[in-house]
Amino acid sequence: MKDIAKFIFEVGTLKRIKRGWLKSEGVGNPESVAEHVYRNATVGYILAKLDGADADKVMKMCMFHDIPEVRIGDLDKVAQRYIDKNEAELQAMIDQTENLPDNIKNEVRSLFIEFNEKKTKEAIIARDADILELLFQAKEYADVGYTGTEYWLEKNSKLLKTESAKKLFEELMKQNAFAWSKGLENLK
Repeated sequence: MKDIAKFIFEVGTLKRIKRGWLKSEGVGNPESVAEHVYRNATVGYILAKLDGADADKVMKMCMFHDIPEVRIGDLDKVAQRYIDKNEAELQAMIDQTENLPDNIKNEVRSLFIEFNEKKTKEAIIARDADILELLFQAKEYADVGYTGTEYWLEKNSKLLKTESAKKLFEELMKQNAFAWSKGLENLK
């Protein structure tokens, strides 16, 4: 239990690690990696259900794909030019899970590798969920006035593979990110 508790404390550090918007778009207080992971898992679940995939597996991939960022940070595209992100993340994840019980360690490692290989239906959906979460966040930033997010919206939307993800992106672009709450105050 000692090593499991350490792992959970380490994963909790994701709540304090900010996403890479600071350098690229000047966002003053970007979301944490943990906030990204939560919505990513939600999007993954929905996409998996829409596409008839294993939603539990997709959610687990979404949950664990960023745990290496505790140790290496959220490497933006500029930093990735100088560092092999995939190699660094794999080594960090192996080290992070080394002392976990075998059934947990093996599953987390397997899910992480499958996510990064992007070959299975679930991995493709989980990757689309990761991209879509970034796109939702970029749209939110754009709707509160941050400039430069159009680049992320245009560039990353082209990376989407599944039809459900592409359709969801089209819909998110039609909406104001904060309009969902309009009229709720009048509900009885």
